[in-house]
Amino acid sequence: MSLKFRGLPMNQRLKRIGLAAAIVLVIAIGVTAFLVMRDVHAKSGWMRTQLHECAVAVEAYALDHDGSFPETVDQLQPYLGVSVDQMLTHPFTHESPGFEYLRPSGAFHDTPKDTVIFRELWGGEPAANGLAVRLDGEVVDTPAVK
Repeated sequence: MSLKFRGLPMNQRLKRIGLAAAIVLVIAIGVTAFLVMRDVHAKSGWMRTQLHECAVAVEAYALDHDGSFPETVDQLQPYLGVSVDQMLTHPFTHESPGFEYLRPSGAFHDTPKDTVIFRELWGGEPAANGLAVRLDGEVVDTPAVK
């Protein structure tokens, strides 16, 4: 397509300028969508990693304390590489806590490994379509949580 404007009527000039602007707008929207989705995927991956690390910390705590689970998440601090507050801050909402600790009853060795021990929160409430981590360290979507 030629961008020569000389000799063209004004309405044709405006059509070509409008077409060029539309093409630039479509490209900008595409790039923005790509960057947003990349950020969402990165944060989602981060959440899965953090939840898995929380499960590992709970297991390590239980092994060091004769099979007892921690009463509070603060007791996991020695088993985490970062602060408990940082670990439980939600990457999208920036709420702290963004995840809830669900302390199992009983001893570690008697608790089913598919027991949910952490779940995602939105606005302080359990997320309807959020993530949870089980005692076996598997991160699952909350609709799949028992």
